Amino acid sequence: LDLASHYCIVYSQLLQGTASHKKMGDDTNWLLKIYYHNQVVLFLCCLFNETFFVMAYLYFHCTLPSSPAAFYLPIVTVVGYVCAPGMVLKQYLNILQLMTGCRRISEFDVFNRASLREEAAKAK
Repeated sequence: LDLASHYCIVYSQLLQGTASHKKMGDDTNWLLKIYYHNQVVLFLCCLFNETFFVMAYLYFHCTLPSSPAAFYLPIVTVVGYVCAPGMVLKQYLNILQLMTGCRRISEFDVFNRASLREEAAKAK
């Protein structure tokens, strides 16, 4: 989801001729603007997201029978629960980013097709 959403938003910005995918226009969701314009929010979302998935991996290994890592299960569980809201927010932002990128790509395509139709009509 993260890779696909970044690809769509970067590609849409490339089509628009924007220098960076972090520059958001007026048509962008307010939460996505906060995410990209506030480095603390961006850092915390990424940190909690990645930490959550590391904790999920460790949780699996802590719960294996006769695992030497079973001692760390309570810590892994607490850290996982603490990071879960940040992970959910990051996934939601990825969906918003994907939707914004896809919408912009489709708007660009509609505009280009209309321009091509006009040129074809003038050529006749």
